[in-house]
Amino acid sequence: MHAVHERNNVRIKEIVGQYGWPGISLVGKEGTKAAWLIAQHAVLDTEFVERALPLLKEAVKNNEAEGWCLAYLQDRVLTMADKPQIYGTQHDFDENGTAFPLPIAEPHKVDILRQEIGLEPLAEATKRIQERYQPAANDQKNG
Repeated sequence: MHAVHERNNVRIKEIVGQYGWPGISLVGKEGTKAAWLIAQHAVLDTEFVERALPLLKEAVKNNEAEGWCLAYLQDRVLTMADKPQIYGTQHDFDENGTAFPLPIAEPHKVDILRQEIGLEPLAEATKRIQERYQPAANDQKNG
């Protein structure tokens, strides 16, 4: 998995260096989503993730990328820096395997911000994450 991430990181850096953020008009919706996914998981290369964030912001502003991609990357950058997130996209699990969002800067505004960027309410997202990862959490607990 590490080798795949490394290979993807090298290629996305080349693309970003040559074209800027690979937006919808250049690579289509699936292509720009793939670019986001690579950046989102480039956690060992924080310099690149931080460089990608303003490019993705500009792409969203120009309708070249979807807003929810920006929400996830913005929150990832903040939580990697031990800062509270904005949109509540980053979660963890407690010792009982229960999902919870990492700290949020303005929890009273989070659902409004999520709606503005095209995400479901935080409670629904947390429930979805819980359901998706519950088997893995139970395996770790029992394992």
